[in-house]
Amino acid sequence: MTPPPPNRPGRPSIDPHDRPVSVHVTLDVVLYDKAYAAARRERVNVPEWIRRQLRQATTKAAADR
Repeated sequence: MTPPPPNRPGRPSIDPHDRPVSVHVTLDVVLYDKAYAAARRERVNVPEWIRRQLRQATTKAAADR
């Protein structure tokens, strides 16, 4: 079996001007189900939905200062 080529294409960077940081979140089932339903309505996956919610909340918090 041949190893995969280096630098193969994959998921694009979230922000090409900043480096990503991994975060682990534990949610209770009810909250996850609500996040899943909201993500489905927006036609995105749960991690993308959480990123959007964090981006929106931090942008609003910065504007409120």
